[in-house]
Amino acid sequence: MNVLDTSGWLEYFEGGNNSGIFSAPIKEIAELVVPTICIYEISKVILQEINEDSLVQVLAAIQKGR
Repeated sequence: MNVLDTSGWLEYFEGGNNSGIFSAPIKEIAELVVPTICIYEISKVILQEINEDSLVQVLAAIQKGR
């Protein structure tokens, strides 16, 4: 089971210096668990900092997990 917190997801989507660390667990979709609170927090940050179109793409990627 792989669970990432909100900061890990944001680092991955922003392509930050540590995004490579988070890409391996994210790509193991069968083992990926996404807490509802992470979806909420990620949505809040992306809507504030980027735009709704980006949020739709991010949510599509996140919801591949359980």
